[in-house]
Amino acid sequence: MLYILQKIIEISKIILHILITRFQTKSLFQIGVAKKYFETDVAKFLYVENGSDYYLADPFILSHDGHDYIFCEKYIQDIGKGVIQIFEIDNDFDLIDLGIALEESFHLSFPFIFQFEENIYMIPESKSVEKIILYKNVEWPNKWDRVSILLEGIKAVDTVVFRHNEIWWLITTFDSAGTNLSQSELHIYYSLDLESENWRKHSMNPVLIDSYKGRNAGFFLDGKKLIRCSQSMKNFRYGHNLNFHEIVNITEHEYQEIDLDLGIFDNCHSYDTKNGITVLDIRN
Repeated sequence: MLYILQKIIEISKIILHILITRFQTKSLFQIGVAKKYFETDVAKFLYVENGSDYYLADPFILSHDGHDYIFCEKYIQDIGKGVIQIFEIDNDFDLIDLGIALEESFHLSFPFIFQFEENIYMIPESKSVEKIILYKNVEWPNKWDRVSILLEGIKAVDTVVFRHNEIWWLITTFDSAGTNLSQSELHIYYSLDLESENWRKHSMNPVLIDSYKGRNAGFFLDGKKLIRCSQSMKNFRYGHNLNFHEIVNITEHEYQEIDLDLGIFDNCHSYDTKNGITVLDIRN
């Protein structure tokens, strides 16, 4: 009964949001870069200008062979879909455009990228084909092969994956009621094998129902702390602000996170920080 009540409240909030924003101008984002680990002042970022026919969003950092790179969504308006773009950060902290890292026939965004042992993996959002797809880099930086379909049959958004206590954890957001309102339900899956196509559901799914923090905005390690970033659909506005949470307990049958008070990140909906660099996106 509590679950049903929570769903009714969240769906009502999201429907109202859709009705209000339907007649508003489409929001565009741009990415920002700061030369500091865990930067929390949006005024300290250098923001990248969008092109006349595209905008950039969902940036993530990867360090490879002594160089730092940014992977992000490039939404091309003429074709109405996103591709994954890559930039190298040079010694002067300028961004060098290295072109498209990954393009599919369907929309891609939120390129969550990480390294495990000798391999570099990426899990971009591919909600439109109802699959969570794992890609592996085979030729740096623009050639990627599909490794496996981790989950399918769900319209999942903004998936993050990490290894903790010898287990791989996949945290994503989708609407189990099938209303296509992917903002509030946080779901967890787990596996001993990253490339497996048989991930198991967490016994508490959905572990969270809250449109203010139920959709991922990134993930990073702060020392040994597991930090999940979330985006709020607050005041009926998508990407209203960023939130930060420390995952303090995650097992096959338990999940607990605590909210971190790190200030206000208005109009932002993704965040990543590694190797003395922080990136985010912001509505322009």
